[in-house]
Amino acid sequence: MNYRVWCKNKNEWEKDDTAMLKDGSLITLNNMHPLRRETHIVEFMADIKDVHGVYDGDILFYKGSNGEFGYFDNDDPDGIFVVKLEEGKFKAVCPWLLEEWDLDDFNFDRVIGNIHENKWLLEDGR
Repeated sequence: MNYRVWCKNKNEWEKDDTAMLKDGSLITLNNMHPLRRETHIVEFMADIKDVHGVYDGDILFYKGSNGEFGYFDNDDPDGIFVVKLEEGKFKAVCPWLLEEWDLDDFNFDRVIGNIHENKWLLEDGR
């Protein structure tokens, strides 16, 4: 399974190639240096394709069926959603309504950021 690693201390993506061991621990491949889970966040990639893939923690943009941002009803949501991996399933979660949809059934427009580098996208609501 593909994944990416966010370093909390450096506030950036881990640049070194990493490997996840059977016990779930991480090491860098260039010097076999262990990465601590307290300082590193692992985000797995969903089986949904975008230009670069869709990962846990990505922020998605979706326009409702009327094609305009700002329209919402529970059967046809639009707006900004966060990808979350919960109990082995990827979900698209609306941060303001606390509603969620299976990512497999969610036809989003594009990935517009992630929760680490683009937190401001989640600050003001809609």
